[in-house]
Amino acid sequence: MTTPDGKWYFVRDPSAPIDDDEGGDDSSDPDAPPSTDSDSDPDTNSEASRIPDTYRERSEAVANGDWPVRMFRTLPDEALISPLLMAMARAAGQMPKLQTMALRATMRDPSGNEFCVSYTAKEVETPTGSDPGDVDTPRIDWSVGSWRPNSVILDVWGKEKGVSKIRFIDL
Repeated sequence: MTTPDGKWYFVRDPSAPIDDDEGGDDSSDPDAPPSTDSDSDPDTNSEASRIPDTYRERSEAVANGDWPVRMFRTLPDEALISPLLMAMARAAGQMPKLQTMALRATMRDPSGNEFCVSYTAKEVETPTGSDPGDVDTPRIDWSVGSWRPNSVILDVWGKEKGVSKIRFIDL
């Protein structure tokens, strides 16, 4: 996910291991695209028939950047994500009939982590269900891993939409 000027909202988590898959045999990887060989020349005596026609789907996927999947931008860049979250809160404040709002960035790492900030208005059930008493107040759920928004962002949500119930969800 990038800003309008091309900067990344997420950076590499320095505590995460670096995935070193340069070189080596990747034939055991079940997610690797297959590699196939074919010989399309029916004349086996021709010079061209001795050179197999090869379509290497894996090589093409690597060249296009489609494989291997290396999701390393998983930590929000505080300097870039904070203004976005502030703008989200201010925008929500301008929508008196807003029932739900979410900002979601799905991570393609093996754990399937997701960065999600979701607002739910008073008297509205969340899609996953609500605890008794939750529907009595506007609330915001933060599924953001170990990262936490600064207090200014939380204060803006409180001021703009009257959010008093804040829940951090760790997956």
